[in-house]
Amino acid sequence: MKILKIKASCFMFGALSALSGCGGGGGGSDPAAFPIDAAVSSFYSSSRTFAVTNEDTPTRFTLEYSLTPAADGTFEGANAKTLLYTAVLKENGAPIENAGGTDYFQVNPYRYLGSLYNDNTYEVAANQKTLPARATIGQSGDFYTSTTYTDNSKAAIEDTTIARWSLERDPSSRSRAYFCVNQSVTLTIPDDLRTISSCFRIDDNGAVLGYKLSYIYADGTSITFD
Repeated sequence: MKILKIKASCFMFGALSALSGCGGGGGGSDPAAFPIDAAVSSFYSSSRTFAVTNEDTPTRFTLEYSLTPAADGTFEGANAKTLLYTAVLKENGAPIENAGGTDYFQVNPYRYLGSLYNDNTYEVAANQKTLPARATIGQSGDFYTSTTYTDNSKAAIEDTTIARWSLERDPSSRSRAYFCVNQSVTLTIPDDLRTISSCFRIDDNGAVLGYKLSYIYADGTSITFD
């Protein structure tokens, strides 16, 4: 899943200044390790809805997500779990863009296979690496690469992605952390979007407590929804 498959519409955020939001500091040492693979497998296997916001007064942007597991299927010849998702972008409460699609993946260990988006673009993952069972703050690694085609004929490429994972400190609590998937995107049609960072806030039991999403542009500016 390219977390917001409205990537070509990111120009609408161009006037916003760089934002971030992570709360205050928390002292003490971090837990020895956080469960990673089980947390990710559980997240994508469960129904849930959530929303993240970006506010630059007087404008407030909200991204609303809905995730719904569906029947098992196949993708590129592999058995797969499936997840239906929708994403709605609102400006001051009014919908201005939407996206969605079906993700295909395996669990235990989690392995992303690809996605078929509602606009008929078709993403195929490769070079998948198994997530660690547990990880400590500061650890990172390769996750997967992918190619997104204009449709499932795979005749024309829309973009390519290199995804890496990282486990980052949550400044508000030493018993929580952010598991992040950092996607470096290269578009066939030139665009200034370079990286999408999608982070799950997890506790030391692997429960997903929150979410934040950042777009990072070629000029170094970023926009964060949390």
